[in-house]
Formats: sequence, structure tokens, C-alpha cells
Amino acid sequence: MRKNPFLPAILLAAALMLPGTAPADEVEIPREAAEPAEAAKAAEPVAPEAEKKDEAVYYTVVRRDTLWGITERFLKDPFRWPRAWKINKQIRNPDLIYPGDIVKVTPDGIEVVGREERKAEAEPEAEPVVEERPTPEGMQVVPLEPEEEQVVVLEPEVKEVPPAPAPKLVESAIGKRGFITDRELESSGTIIGGREKNILLHTDDVIYISFKDRAAVKAGDKFTVFTATKLIKHPVTKKRLGYMTDNLGTAVVTGANNVVEGQIEVSFKEIEKGAKLRPYREIEPTVEITRSTAQVDGYVVASLEGSEQLSKGDIIYIDKGKMAGLSKGNIMRIYRKGDTARDPLRKKTVRLPDVELGTLVVIEAEDATSACIITKSLTGITRGDLVSTLTSD
Repeated sequence: MRKNPFLPAILLAAALMLPGTAPADEVEIPREAAEPAEAAKAAEPVAPEAEKKDEAVYYTVVRRDTLWGITERFLKDPFRWPRAWKINKQIRNPDLIYPGDIVKVTPDGIEVVGREERKAEAEPEAEPVVEERPTPEGMQVVPLEPEEEQVVVLEPEVKEVPPAPAPKLVESAIGKRGFITDRELESSGTIIGGREKNILLHTDDVIYISFKDRAAVKAGDKFTVFTATKLIKHPVTKKRLGYMTDNLGTAVVTGANNVVEGQIEVSFKEIEKGAKLRPYREIEPTVEITRSTAQVDGYVVASLEGSEQLSKGDIIYIDKGKMAGLSKGNIMRIYRKGDTARDPLRKKTVRLPDVELGTLVVIEAEDATSACIITKSLTGITRGDLVSTLTSD
């Protein structure tokens, strides 16, 4: 029977109508489809559903092809690749394909037909590749060595995703109150009087200051003016830690001769003789989250407002700082040790799991203490609750 000369074009058009098929130069049409019985069937009108169900597309694997990419290309869903390729029982390692392998694509999945078997059916034996080269005897035709095959590892393509920007906190209340250790309080300066001999000092007033380490002070140095308020002891060891402070304003040194002279820049409240001065530290309005590099365990020792029950948004102080490995932006969990209970079956006392209370972020780390803000509270938090750094994401 004479073969239909238009049959290859018809079959190629039908194959390209399938969703996700490769470009025309990468699709191979099986030769048996051109047999008379099949040709007559192909010439008949076929419903789109039947065409999609019965037709198979053959694709030749090329370098850098991956199982992920082939599945996405032909089946429109790369996440189907583990299921779509399970029909390849003849392959010892289903995670490997090779350039030159011919795959059969149907809605049911993707099957590697096999290079040798499929070539015998779908295409004539390849002609050897040759080229002409000059020799002493003249130009001769020399066969070229075939290129070495390379293994293609079928793994999903992993694209590097840039890290998301770090979350940030906003807090400004800490500028009006604070905490100071005994050692820091001892090295603080003291206002010994004002030029106008007023009892109460305000913005722009000239003041005279005494420092224990006079040589360390110079003109232009800025200080926070404060008063020490409540004595803070460790909730567990009962050891003195320092004082809560009430920040009154800021002052700057204008001269450092026999007597250190300064001027009050800003006063939040009335300032009296005897008020203390500590080095000024700019409170940034945002705190960027940073990963902790050390395992630090400590306790909640005080709160900025003096509250007994603490929750999200409260400023608290803990008994660990820079010397323990903490730094600004570190995240810590807040928790409480689980109670103990008597196990009647094993006849022994067991400790119940810890109670998670929330999380905090370090907003200012001093040598031995840190100011923190509670970012999440699951239940009431109090002095004496435990904290621990989170060293992972």
C-alpha cells in the first residue's frame, strides 16, 4: 500500500498540541505510527480527549536535562517527578538518565524506552561522523571519535534564594528609665552645683561636676543625668545587682580645667545637686535581630516599669551581658522549670517538661546585664523566670 506523504506532518502537529511538549526539533515520532493501519486511524477525526489520552511523545535526553525539568516540561507539574518516573523498572538507578536516552511521555508518566531498543524502532542506525584531514598522501577521510557520554543526575534544580531581611523592633521608652550596676554607679560623676545657685536645674543651666577619674573626661563628652531609685537583688542568689534609674536629662562637658564645667542640654524633669552622670548612649529606634553565637542562660531580674506581671512589649533586665556572650539583637526564650511529680507506677519523682513563657530580644547589652524587650508572651512573666539564647533560626 502506498504511504500517505502527509502523515508525518499530521502526527507532528498532533504531538505539538499536547500540553507541555518540547519544540518540534526535539520530538521524535515513532516509525510504526506510519504503518497502514495506524495511518488510516490517524487520518480519522479524533476527539481532543482521546488524542491526549492515546498519543505518546518521544523525547531524546540531552546534556543538562533533569528529571525535574523534563517532568515540568511535558506534564506541567515538576513535583510529580517521583511518581511519574516509577514505571522505569528496567533502570537500576532511577535517579540517573543519560544523554541520548529516549523517553516516552504519556499522561500516565514518563518511561525511558532505552537507547538501543528505541533506536532500532524509531530511527535508522546513525552514520559515522567523519571529516577530511590533510595527510602526506593527500586529503583523507578520518572518522571522528564519539564524544564521551556524561551522566545526568536527576535532582530538582535548587536555586539560591536571598535571605529575607531581618525583622526589626521599635522602642523608645528606655530613654527615660534604666538600670545601673553597683560598679557603674561607683564610677559615675556627680553634679556638685550650678552657676546660678538655683536649687533646681533646667535646660541650658551651667553646672559643675565631679568625677572620680578626672583625667578620663574632656570637653565635648556627653552624659545622661540620672538618679538611682530601687535597689535590685538577684531573685535566686539574693546578691546585689544594682539600681533602677530615673533618667532626668542630658548634659555635655564644656570645660575640664581644675573644675569640670558643663551645661544641661535637655531636662526631662527637675535636676538637683547630687544627681549622677553616666556616659550617654544613643538609643536607636530600631533593633535588628542577630543570631546568637553563644549559649547563655540567665534570669529575669527587673522590669523597667517595676511591674510584677510582665507581657509583650515590656522592657526587662536580665543578669547576663557582653561578658557572657550576649550582644544586641540576640533572641532568647523565656521559660519556667517544670514542676516535679510522683510517678506511682515507677515509684519515683520525675520532673515535668519546662513551661514556655515567651521570647525576648536584647536591645542593649552591658558588661554584666542586658536590657531586653519581650516580643512574645504566652502567659504571665515575672522576676526569677529563666531565659536562654536561641542559637538557630
